[in-house]
Order: sequence, then structure tokens, then C-alpha cells
Amino acid sequence: MKKIIFLFILVCSFLISYSQNTLRIIVKDSKTKEILSGVSAVINNTSKGATSNTDCFIEFRNISDGKRAVNFSYTGYVKRTDTFNFPLPSTDTIDVFL
Repeated sequence: MKKIIFLFILVCSFLISYSQNTLRIIVKDSKTKEILSGVSAVINNTSKGATSNTDCFIEFRNISDGKRAVNFSYTGYVKRTDTFNFPLPSTDTIDVFL
């Protein structure tokens, strides 16, 4: 019985430590405030990458807790890196300006 309780506690602690954060972004032009389609975004030191769709929306899922740097690039614009600290205080969509 003690082994079952120990195993249960171990599994619960693993599930709590594994976070599933989501980051939703819309990328816009810093001067005109127009939304940009086709922007590339990559989370540093991971294999997670995405491109803004026709609605100019980027979404990353299953991001672990902690500070994560995201690189944004788009042809004709200066590359930008933003750092986010997960979990975020809000699940609202974040505007990023290039």
C-alpha cells in the first residue's frame, strides 16, 4: 500500500511540474500598425517554431515554465527577440511590433 501511495504522489508531482503554457501572438508593423502575415517565430533552445497564418496569428502550445526568448523575423524588417516569463499572467493575445 505504501508503494502505491508513493507512486501516486510521484506521478502527481510530475504532472504538476510539467506545465502546458500557451502563447498567442499577433505581429504588426510598428509604424502602420497593420497586421503581418508570414512572420516567422522561433522559441530559442527548442524545436518550436511557427509562421503567422493568413489571420496574422501565431500560437505556441506546451511551453514549459520559465523565461523563454522568442525570435521574430520577416522579410524587409529588423529581427526582434522578446522574452516571456511563463506562466504568463494573462492568456490574452500579445501584440508584437516589428
